[in-house]
Amino acid sequence: MKHIIWISLFFSALLVHANEVERLQKGCEANDMKSCTQLGEMYELGDGGLTQTYPKALSFYSKACEGGNADGCTNLGNMYEHGKGIKEDADAAEKLYEKGCDDGSGTGCYKLGVMYYERLSPNQSTEVVRSLFREACALGEVMGCVNHRILQKSYRHFDDMQ
Repeated sequence: MKHIIWISLFFSALLVHANEVERLQKGCEANDMKSCTQLGEMYELGDGGLTQTYPKALSFYSKACEGGNADGCTNLGNMYEHGKGIKEDADAAEKLYEKGCDDGSGTGCYKLGVMYYERLSPNQSTEVVRSLFREACALGEVMGCVNHRILQKSYRHFDDMQ
């Protein structure tokens, strides 16, 4: 009896995922850019019963970004930064994170700040990095808050030493 229940639950979960994928595909086709971003995430991670397929993730993220979805731009930037299904390209990642940040993605601001902090993008001042982390925090990205606070404390300590 337990086996029948588990098998039933398994197939129910597959049906829910299939319905979700179908709903998101219809939304993306109707130019709902959030749906495109969510499909990209599912293909990038191999979630919802889908096979991990980076080219499909890239395609959905590109459409979302071109359509003005900030998270789509940020996720596309992450694919470029880490060479997922595409040649690694820090310059392209930086531009996409910047677009995502400008359009309201806290994660985009955070990732851009991290790139600047790690000196992947030359000639960026610490104040620019702090402002990006502050913006990320204001947009709800917790790691932006954490890093802003760390930098704020670090520089206060440095200022006190002088």
